[in-house]
Order: sequence, then structure tokens, then C-alpha cells
Amino acid sequence: MKKSIRITAIYLIIIFVAVSLIGCASLKKSSGSSSSSGSVSSSEPLTGNWSMSRVSIEPELPSAVPDFIVDQVIPKSSTWKISSSGSQLKITYGGRSTWFNPMGIDINGKSTSASEGDDKKSCVFTGGGSVDIEKLPAVMSFIGDVRNISAGYSDEVGVTLTSQDKISAVITFDATGSYVSSDASKSFSYHGTITYSGKRK
Repeated sequence: MKKSIRITAIYLIIIFVAVSLIGCASLKKSSGSSSSSGSVSSSEPLTGNWSMSRVSIEPELPSAVPDFIVDQVIPKSSTWKISSSGSQLKITYGGRSTWFNPMGIDINGKSTSASEGDDKKSCVFTGGGSVDIEKLPAVMSFIGDVRNISAGYSDEVGVTLTSQDKISAVITFDATGSYVSSDASKSFSYHGTITYSGKRK
């Protein structure tokens, strides 16, 4: 039982703070754009609003992790917006700069870089960040004594246009860190992949 709780804690810490992909860009919601968000740009076919649906999480999370927690942190559905600023593509996820919901935890994020394919039909957004928190949010109190959490992560979000109105997205992330549980210091390391599919809105 203790081992299961420990594994659950590690996964949840990673879900909350690390993950990923292109998390933690210092992107801000634009205000007052009058252009049609659903329009297709011939020069930048990836731009627009996309209705995204989560397809898979690998490796699968332990059954001890409640589905409602997973779905809050890694949304089953969301609207992603890809826009162009000069020669650089930018992306937001349901109005956030991170593809995951940090659940109120402050993330020290790196600036996100975008590497667009020559054919303009694919782009990889690369980022990362770190976090230091004294304890998990109250909603996670059932896990037990987990505190002094320190983690760092890197992530990539690869977006590919599969047709004029459809995209696929693969998020890969690596996270490492440490935490204290029952007065003992523990460390963790994790690599994960999350897949989404999307339709143009």
C-alpha cells in the first residue's frame, strides 16, 4: 500500500509540475484581435483555433491516480490556438501557456522556441521549466506526507497538419526531481508521451 501511494505521489508531482511539452512559455492572451480565428492562412496553414481531444497517455498512469485528477491536469479536450507573430509561430492551450493545468502551482518557465518545417505543415514547440513547492495542493492531501518538492522538466509539442482541417499533436516530456516523504528524501525520473488529435474550429 505504501509503495502504491509513493508511486502515485511521484506521478502526480510529475503531472502537476513537470510535464510536458512546451510548457511554460511566457505567452499572454491577445486582447482585441478582430481576425477570424478559424480562417486558414495559405502561408501559415497551422494557424487557427483547434479543437483538441486527448488520445493517449504513455506509459499509462497507475490505477491509484484518480481519473478526475488526470483529466483536470491533462485535459481530455481543449481549444489550442496557433498564431503567427512575425516569422515565429506561437501556441496557447485553452488560454494557458502550458499544455497542462498547473493547478495553481507557480512554474518557473523557460521561453518556448518554435521550429517550423520547411513545408509549413509541422512545427515543434520546445520549452521546459522548474518548480519548488513546500507541499502539494489541498486536493492532493489524500496522498499523505509529501513536501519540499523540487522538479525540473523539458518538453516538446510536435504538431503536424494531416489535412487542411485536421492536426495531430505529440507531447513528449522528461522530468526529474526530489521530494520528502516520511522524513526521507526521495528522487524520481520520468519520461512520458501524450497524444492529441484536433479539428479546425
